[in-house]
Amino acid sequence: MKRLFGLLLSAALLLSLALGALPAYAEEATPAPAAPVGSSESFVTAENLTGIKDIKDYDGKDYVKALKITDVDGFVRLSEIVNGTLEGCAARSMYNQTVYLAADLDLSEVTGFEPIGKLSSTPFKGTFDGQGRTIGGLHITTDGSNNAALFGCGDGVTIRNLNIGTGCVFAGETGSVAGILGAVQGKSGATVENCLVQASVTGNKWVGGVVGYTPVPVTVKNCTNAGHVTSTDNAADKAAGGIIGVGGGTIENCRNSGTVTASYFVGGIVGRPAGGNTATITNCVNDGMLAGPCRGAATGQIRNAADRVNRFFNYSASVNKAAGHYLNGDEATNIIGYTDRGSEEN
Repeated sequence: MKRLFGLLLSAALLLSLALGALPAYAEEATPAPAAPVGSSESFVTAENLTGIKDIKDYDGKDYVKALKITDVDGFVRLSEIVNGTLEGCAARSMYNQTVYLAADLDLSEVTGFEPIGKLSSTPFKGTFDGQGRTIGGLHITTDGSNNAALFGCGDGVTIRNLNIGTGCVFAGETGSVAGILGAVQGKSGATVENCLVQASVTGNKWVGGVVGYTPVPVTVKNCTNAGHVTSTDNAADKAAGGIIGVGGGTIENCRNSGTVTASYFVGGIVGRPAGGNTATITNCVNDGMLAGPCRGAATGQIRNAADRVNRFFNYSASVNKAAGHYLNGDEATNIIGYTDRGSEEN
């Protein structure tokens, strides 16, 4: 009976995604629900992981296409394999390998956990499928270095179907701080989809609820930030965003419900695009509190002439415009379909 209930719940989550987690652009639209997780394309139930090798039995020396994590020790081992700190094993990027999370994990008793792909020289290049599971109690703090995130650096990485719980804390003294992916390295970009972040995320600069910094285009879809995101740097070029701190690419069907704070650029979805890295924000929602001088419900800045905000919905009284500042372009050109209900809802 318990297994049957689990299967029915998974089916319900997938159906809600198929029907659309966010509203289409229409005057009578209402806020999107908290984003469920689970991919209609590649959702794998726990029963289907039978026969997949447990990562605790993997030494990182040979190619294994699929691995599963069943407990906290296995999760720590993934970090050690990628970072090259597992005894007798050189750093392995997990390129073309998929890791499945087969259970909810409480990492509150784990100390000194290092981001998976901590350094730009050892990025994670595989696929991580959380299967709708939750990681809780994780604390990652980087002193004097970047990339305080569950996945520190990624290159061509795919991360999907993952919940980061309310007890998680990500804090960095420098930049590239996020709940999911700190920084994108190389030219292959990244894909993050169907993820929910409820963590506290604090960094000096380039701080995002889902992705911290990306100089190349990424794809972020069906993701929600419901945690606190804070940039502590006072410099004018620093930024914080509910989904991406600094960067661009394709951002679709995402929602920020958290409080986002920075000393300059603040965006409900993107803090600001990176120079030359165009951001296209489509069918997204902000109903979180934004605090900062250049704040926009969608983005703190339109930086590139090709940046676009399409079909956007704001329900927060803390902001009344889509973009906080225009370096290039203007509202008439770059903002296509913006609905502001902040004053009505508050």
